[in-house]
Amino acid sequence: MRSKKRAVVRMPADTLWKALRMKKNLGEVDVAKANDQHIAYCDALCNLGFNLMVLPPVKKYPDGVFVEDPAVIIKDILIITSLRRKERRGEEKLLYKKLAPFFPKPNVFNINPPAFIEGGDVLVADKMLFIGLSKRTNEKGA
Repeated sequence: MRSKKRAVVRMPADTLWKALRMKKNLGEVDVAKANDQHIAYCDALCNLGFNLMVLPPVKKYPDGVFVEDPAVIIKDILIITSLRRKERRGEEKLLYKKLAPFFPKPNVFNINPPAFIEGGDVLVADKMLFIGLSKRTNEKGA
């Protein structure tokens, strides 16, 4: 029997409207709509057979809903990233506390400044790992 896949999600905070944006003039964030969309996303994951770890919203971190940025999971390896934007620093520690107990200690790694990397710049493809350089990820982090 195949084991269930797991996914980690964090519910959007009511401060989501303060989240960082790559482009300006995109309009206001509709927090209620984002919440509804996130619930639909969680439902879709469950319907696909995922077992969810649902983390509560954190007002201090409007971008906290993007759990793929402060942590990268590759099979039984947990990489806690180093977020470049000061507004997001601290999210890493929150995810570490929740996720590290599920991994063997030798398989938990931390990226620290001056290396910066966000999981959104990481793509795992078969046996290859692609890391894009961006405003969020530098060469030291990659």
